[in-house]
Amino acid sequence: MTRFPLRYLGARSSSAIVSAVLFFGGQGTWAQPAQPAPPAAKAPKPDAKPDPSTDFEIAQITKGSWVGRFGHSNCSWIDMGDGVLVIDTGGSVVDATNLSAQIRTTTKGKSVKWIVLTHLHADSNSGLKAFLPSGATVFVNARLADSVARSLATNEG
Repeated sequence: MTRFPLRYLGARSSSAIVSAVLFFGGQGTWAQPAQPAPPAAKAPKPDAKPDPSTDFEIAQITKGSWVGRFGHSNCSWIDMGDGVLVIDTGGSVVDATNLSAQIRTTTKGKSVKWIVLTHLHADSNSGLKAFLPSGATVFVNARLADSVARSLATNEG
C-alpha cells in the first residue's frame, strides 16, 4: 500500500488557503488581470478534435505564479521558494504530464511539494496519480479525504 500525507481542510479553509498562497506566493500583491489575447486569425473547424498533447495554454500571473488550461481543466502553480504548490492536477494523464512539464520549465526544475485539490471532479483532478509518488503533501477537504485515499490505494482514480 502506498502511503502519502493527506491534510484535512474544512469547507471554508480551502478557499482561504488558495487565496493566501496566491497573495503571499505572488510576493504580497494581488495579481492584475491578464491582458486579453489578440483574436485568433482563424477559428478551428467545428469538427476538428483538439490534440490532447498540445491542447493547453499558460499565463504568468505574478512573479512565481502561473495559471493554465490543460484540456478542460484550469490549473495553477506557485513557486514557493523551496518547492512548488499545485492547485488541481488536470483531467487526464496527458493533461497532468503537460502540466508537470510546464511546472518544470517555468520553475527551473523545482519539485512539486504540495498539491491542493479544490474538488474531485474527474475533469479537474484525474491527473493526480501522475504526480505520485512524489512525496508531495495533498490537501483535500476533510469530507473527501477517505475517498481520495481509498481511490489512490485501490488504483481507481
